[in-house]
Amino acid sequence: MLDITRSSIFLMAKSVDPSKVVLSNATATAIKQLQSQLEEKANLTQQYFQKGLNELIRAILKFLNIPNYDDAKISQTWTRATVQNTLEQAQALNQVAQFSSDETIAKANPFVSDWKEELAARKKQLVDDGYSNDNALKLGNDDE
Repeated sequence: MLDITRSSIFLMAKSVDPSKVVLSNATATAIKQLQSQLEEKANLTQQYFQKGLNELIRAILKFLNIPNYDDAKISQTWTRATVQNTLEQAQALNQVAQFSSDETIAKANPFVSDWKEELAARKKQLVDDGYSNDNALKLGNDDE
C-alpha cells in the first residue's frame, strides 16, 4: 500500500521518484527527459504567476492614478535552471562550427560567459603571418 501511495504522489505531482532513478552515468538529455513532466508543471505554474503579477501591477498603476494603466505593456523575464551537459553542448557546437559565424559560436559556447569578450580575445590571438587576404589587398594597393 505504501508503494502505491508513494507512486501516486509522484505521479500526481508530475515529479520523479528519486528512489527509482539511477543517475550514476545518465546524460543530461536523459535527466531532462526524466524531468519533462516537472518542466510542464513549472510552465503551467509560471503562466498563472505571470497573469497574477500582471493583474497586481495594473492594480498598483490604477492606485497610483497612472493614465492608461490598462494599456501599459508589462514585460516579465523568467528563468529556470536545468541540468546541462557542457561536453555534449561543446561537441554539438564543434560539429556546426564550420557552418556558423564566429559570433554564433561564441554566443553558444557553454564555457564562455561574455561572448563579446570571447570574440575580442579570439581577434587578438590571430597571428598576422603575412599571408592573410587583408595583407594581400594592402600589398596590391601599394603596388598600383
